[in-house]
Amino acid sequence: CGTNVVREHPCAVLWAPIPLVSHLLPFIGHTMVTDSEGHLYDFAGHMPGSSVSAVLKDVGIFGQAAWVLRFEAPDGISDLAFREDWDRAVRAGNAARERSVHKGCVSN
Repeated sequence: CGTNVVREHPCAVLWAPIPLVSHLLPFIGHTMVTDSEGHLYDFAGHMPGSSVSAVLKDVGIFGQAAWVLRFEAPDGISDLAFREDWDRAVRAGNAARERSVHKGCVSN
């Protein structure tokens, strides 16, 4: 199922191919996000009636990322302020998706 991910990509959006689907349609894949410490967060989908969060930490459900887009503080913004804002946004996104049911390409 999932593969443990090394925390080497802080403040990044990662993309992994979905087996078979990405082979047939290479522009379709699975995205994940990391916080400022490189912890990976992957929205896997909540199972209704389950007390388990839909957001997995440090596990990519489709394995290692094939593509990584790193973000850094723009000129004029301190690295600390950027990382705090990034982490706040990651927490907000995780909270919004914690109990969301995965609907494939819709409301995802």
